Amino acid sequence: MKQTREVGAGLVVVAAVAVAAAVSLLIGCGSEEARVDDQVRIDMMVAQEKWHTERLAKLRAEEGWLAIVGLHWLSEGEQRIGWSESAEVQLIEAPADAPETLALVRVAAEPDPQQVSFAIAEIAVLEPAARIEQSSAMADGQEHVTVIAAPTAATSEGQSWQAFSVEGGESPLVLRYGAFEMFSIKRGDQLALRVRNRASAARERLVEIPTFEVDPEWVIEGRFEAADGVRELAIDNSTDFDYPQRSIGRFLFERAGQQFAMELVGTDPEAPQLLMVADETSGETTYGGGRYLYVEAQESGLVRADFNRLYNPPCVFTPYATCPLPPAANRLPFAVSAGEQLPVFTQK
Repeated sequence: MKQTREVGAGLVVVAAVAVAAAVSLLIGCGSEEARVDDQVRIDMMVAQEKWHTERLAKLRAEEGWLAIVGLHWLSEGEQRIGWSESAEVQLIEAPADAPETLALVRVAAEPDPQQVSFAIAEIAVLEPAARIEQSSAMADGQEHVTVIAAPTAATSEGQSWQAFSVEGGESPLVLRYGAFEMFSIKRGDQLALRVRNRASAARERLVEIPTFEVDPEWVIEGRFEAADGVRELAIDNSTDFDYPQRSIGRFLFERAGQQFAMELVGTDPEAPQLLMVADETSGETTYGGGRYLYVEAQESGLVRADFNRLYNPPCVFTPYATCPLPPAANRLPFAVSAGEQLPVFTQK
């Protein structure tokens, strides 16, 4: 039963519970086995609605992917950050009285050999209203920020440089100016500056993300096959810049008499692993670049992959994300009629 969702989070949950209650009345006179099966479906439907509502809220939030308004690959040497047309890192969605040059960023030609796993850069703030903050590690595109200091305004003749490093994908330091936040990310050996505008009008453009009807048949059980150490996978990216992904194993399962071995991304055996999936709905009712799902192996090696939770990657919501694409082993020869479909946006 496909449901039409209201945008309001509270209405969504109430509607889901009401539908579930109606279904439970209809199945009350069925066999015990049928009642158990239908109750499982009802429980899954209610849980799915809650997950869906929370996901929409996160995407539309000030720190969500819809607020990302820039991705600038940095090169060696010094570059200007600002709203000037001559700035090497040219920002968009300028606020009132936006400074032509907000800050300078410089990237070392040869990072410290003692920190070869880091990409090292420095920022000098030229605008007194800007400040540098400390953020915690991001999770699903979000982070918690606390101010460490408002640096002394610098001039082009005597910059006050703040060094930062990137480990595990991004820097914990954030350059903030009003509603704008800039933080560095590392992809492969390349350093980039990602820009978020918490006041961006793009946050209001997302109307809905349609989903397929919840189906217990799409909860697929398989097993985790550990690799011999950490492997590097050559995987294409949604941007022009491809970089390898690291993996410690594969997800093995059987479907319709066929055996599949899908690559997982991640290096921590205690943490969920990223499963990138493309199928025959890709480019039709779902995003052409595939969908994502996090799976976790139990101590026994069992993996329960709930394909009802397949979700659109960040690049569906902003052109400033770097999304790895499903490798050949993860392109399934059948339609996965579960999870998120293409989102609906308002006109710009």
